[in-house]
Amino acid sequence: MATIAVLHGAVAPQAPPDEQDVLHEVDAVGAALGRLGYAQVPVPLTLDLETARRKLAGIRPAVIFNLVESIEGLGAYIHLAPALLEATGLPFTGAGLYAMFETSNKLAAKARMACLGVPTPSLWQPNEARDADRWIVKSVWEHASIGIDDAAVVSSKRVESRLEDCARRWGGARLLSLIKANQADPPPERKGMYTTALRFEGEHAICVYLTGRRHAGENLDAILAHRPAELPPIQWMSDGLAANTPKQHQARTLDLSCLVHGRRQFVDIEDFFPNECQRVIDAIATIYRHEAYCQEHHFTPEQRLAYHQQHSREVMEALKAWMTQQVEERCVEPNSRLGGAFDYLLKRWESLTRFLEIPGAPLDNNAAERALKLILRYRKNSLFYKNAHGAYVGDVLTSLIETCRLAGANPLHYLSALMENRSAVFRDPGAWLPWNYQDNLDAEAPALPLSHPPPVLGQLDRLGVAVPQ
Repeated sequence: MATIAVLHGAVAPQAPPDEQDVLHEVDAVGAALGRLGYAQVPVPLTLDLETARRKLAGIRPAVIFNLVESIEGLGAYIHLAPALLEATGLPFTGAGLYAMFETSNKLAAKARMACLGVPTPSLWQPNEARDADRWIVKSVWEHASIGIDDAAVVSSKRVESRLEDCARRWGGARLLSLIKANQADPPPERKGMYTTALRFEGEHAICVYLTGRRHAGENLDAILAHRPAELPPIQWMSDGLAANTPKQHQARTLDLSCLVHGRRQFVDIEDFFPNECQRVIDAIATIYRHEAYCQEHHFTPEQRLAYHQQHSREVMEALKAWMTQQVEERCVEPNSRLGGAFDYLLKRWESLTRFLEIPGAPLDNNAAERALKLILRYRKNSLFYKNAHGAYVGDVLTSLIETCRLAGANPLHYLSALMENRSAVFRDPGAWLPWNYQDNLDAEAPALPLSHPPPVLGQLDRLGVAVPQ
């Protein structure tokens, strides 16, 4: 029988409850290893690293399970455990020395995030000038629960007294830093440029591109502000990111979630959890086979809804019941990537299954994803835009071109018609949309077909410009 050593911080009898918790973890890990057929040997760790090294060498475990969170009550020593384990050359679980040190020390972690451009709250250390009214006193090394209570948020005048109080209660050897309260910081100014693709489905399909500092949810909010309040809510679907969610007019939307994005959570980790992921992927594949059947037989939205309710509801209910059981029976670690994938689906279950309740509700937002590829190709070929006005002009043209494509109209003929009849367009814009503009053209001037033959060197293109040699 293979032996696994469980390394943990030695716990004194009078240790506080948060330090004694590790003993319960050791028991839980030992029980799980026993069920899997492994022998478990607990190894308490103190600052006497040599004693621990000799014990591990005598055990010669197949793997060392590292549960060390502190040594002799101090989180500042947490990195000594992986340092010892790396020196033994034995395989062990968890982070190595470098990663453990950088992520456990808040100053080192903030410095690394600053190098990567990740914004973090402002920092103040003793003997430096303070420039804010409210502060949070936190330990540099200890985890967040140490010293964090209602009294941790203090005014600038009480900083020193709070420092002294913390030093008395948790030991003067612990370094303390002060982090400016998040609510005192204004949100950072956005510097990136984002392009939103909004694909509207209805009597006529419309695609709108918006490039600027605003996220997709804010762009949708701006459009919903012009929608009459008496109209029913729109069905809105995105990839589930908070930045893509409208905040101001959520009451005017009915959110739908994308099955493809949910499926992708499992495709990305299939190599690590093949059986569980395959079950989810197969269930979603069954739903899409039902969808393909509806499309092949040209079902109406009501017929499609009835078909999915008859054939797809049972599949989705069985999948939800199985995932819930896996979580409740602790078959899946909630903090693992598989647990995160389960959580992604279960949190969005109602919006993921709208196709079982609403006629015509889509399964995914692949239409918007395809629309984004057009703008990505443009940005790649033209090296993006020179300024915000250029981005606006590009959005207008690209929106018109893509909407023409959706309406089956020739974009070149449509844009030419707008220019040649601009006075009429200004008088009545609604009569010059991609799906109805030909009703206002001279019947003797037929529209060009929707095709794009390759250019011939030396000949004139459709704008009368010679193709360059």
